[in-house]
Amino acid sequence: MTSVGRISIGNAESFPASRGWFVGSFLGPDAGPRLRSDVEMKWGHHPAGDTRHELSQADDTASIAILISGRFELVFPGRRPERAQLRDQGDFVLYEPGVAHTWHALEESVILTVRWRPTGTVTPAPQTSGADADG
Repeated sequence: MTSVGRISIGNAESFPASRGWFVGSFLGPDAGPRLRSDVEMKWGHHPAGDTRHELSQADDTASIAILISGRFELVFPGRRPERAQLRDQGDFVLYEPGVAHTWHALEESVILTVRWRPTGTVTPAPQTSGADADG
């Protein structure tokens, strides 16, 4: 890991002591630019069968979990949908603050999780008819 001024260069798999979190407010002062209060990032490498049984709930952060490899399932008890299976590289699930969840690695998986503190809501763009707005 190299941090010089406002630049950090490293490998996201190099942070087992922080359970894979490599950007966030809970890192030590030696983290340099990775010490952030506005965003947290985790590189999770999970062997097949790895499971979090206890509910995890971040009351003040929204999260997105993005599948890098493998197959992974997040469970949201009492919510709709109750389960989200990530099967293909790039599949993701985004959930807002206060949404409790557990998870299970259906096979060896790598997940990139990003958490942030929402500062407001965005008004959706009006729906267009016909072709996509992008053309």
